[in-house]
Amino acid sequence: MADTKKPAAAVKQGPKPAPKKIPAKPRRRQASRKVKAIRVTARHEGFRRGGRAWSGTTTVPVADFSKQQLAQIRAESLLNVEDVTIDG
Repeated sequence: MADTKKPAAAVKQGPKPAPKKIPAKPRRRQASRKVKAIRVTARHEGFRRGGRAWSGTTTVPVADFSKQQLAQIRAESLLNVEDVTIDG
């Protein structure tokens, strides 16, 4: 006798549930980094030394200069140079 069974009806499945969202970790506020810098006051507006023009009082991170540029800036009598620490 031949097998006369009908194939089982396909079971309908609803849409897949959305994956559970993992709550994001709260971001910690990073502690501000302290960066070595120089505060330069020019005695003459637009005076050039160390690859820049200096006007008034300017604070610049030390990392922006090469060792040679820093030496030029520090040795210049027309620039007043102070070592400072800034938030970076």
